[in-house]
Amino acid sequence: SFGKLMSYLTYKARANGIAIQKVDEAYSTQTCPVCHNRKKHAGRNVLCACGYTSHRDIHGAKNILSKTLYGNFLPSAVAEQTKYLRPC
Repeated sequence: SFGKLMSYLTYKARANGIAIQKVDEAYSTQTCPVCHNRKKHAGRNVLCACGYTSHRDIHGAKNILSKTLYGNFLPSAVAEQTKYLRPC
């Protein structure tokens, strides 16, 4: 089903002049962008021994973005604002 989704997205993107690029997301949620240590995190927040903290999903998305743009996991200057529908 992933192949069907990719072909549909590629078809729609080409029709609108947008390029699709596949990015390997391996270790994107486990790797700290500051000290590059890997650790599997439990819960919603990533807490690293170096002091880096972030929401797990935002952390992974920023790591994938930095890997795509720069080829490595780098600290991002993107502001992080996490809004929950329900309090934790």
